[in-house]
Amino acid sequence: MSDEILNVPSSLREKSYKIAIVASRFNEALMEDLLSHTKKELEALSPGSELSVYRSPGSLEIPIITKRVAMKESFDAIICLGLIMEGGTAHGDILARSLTPQILSLSSEYNLPIINEILIVSTPEQAYERCS
Repeated sequence: MSDEILNVPSSLREKSYKIAIVASRFNEALMEDLLSHTKKELEALSPGSELSVYRSPGSLEIPIITKRVAMKESFDAIICLGLIMEGGTAHGDILARSLTPQILSLSSEYNLPIINEILIVSTPEQAYERCS
């Protein structure tokens, strides 16, 4: 992996960060892949950083766990990982639309970068492609 390809500022590698990852347990195998890839990328981008992982039952609970994490400890950033697979009803869309404003609100409330990586996919194939 090269900084040139990723366009990563060299200053990112010169500092250690304390980063929390809040990851859903729902769709466990796919989420484990997504979490693993996220950790590998973070370690490559900022090798000395400290990563802490917190789990939520599903994507709906991610903002609640994120708030608890932000209240409990001081982090440089929080990354939210989840997966919503759209089905034959509007449930997935409603869930997805409710999460983004909550995460943005927490970011403002705690003056903290909170990265929303809650993926919304239409098919299991898309989920596998995005997570694995």
